[in-house]
Amino acid sequence: MFRTNAQKRRLIFLAAPAAALAISLAGCSSPAGSPAGGSGSSSIAAVIKGLDNPFFQAMQDGITDTASTDGVNVSVQAAADTADTTGQADKLTTLAGQDMGCFIINPISGTNLVQALAPIAAKGTPVVNIDQPLDADAASA
Repeated sequence: MFRTNAQKRRLIFLAAPAAALAISLAGCSSPAGSPAGGSGSSSIAAVIKGLDNPFFQAMQDGITDTASTDGVNVSVQAAADTADTTGQADKLTTLAGQDMGCFIINPISGTNLVQALAPIAAKGTPVVNIDQPLDADAASA
């Protein structure tokens, strides 16, 4: 079937988040299918950017659809908007206190989730960082 450039871009726009999230969920599992590291919980937490952007709406849909298909329990939390760095960090802090086998993060900035990740890293729970990398210097500090 012949597709216009606009149709191709739209298809890529919708398919890219789903593909990335499938890879992310795979990163949260060990080869045997059980969660890697962490507490042994089969639950995954995802903290993403604001749903005021259609890309992140598609990301949320990709996470929940992939988790449902794979039989994984997932809690997806989103910032109020794509500038809500404090709100996003608060959501991750709340989830960090729960029994999760893995965390998927989509930080608004390179530093806004670093402090909330400290207790997660201390437990040895795997973290999959998508879209926006963490600032390496801030993370190591």
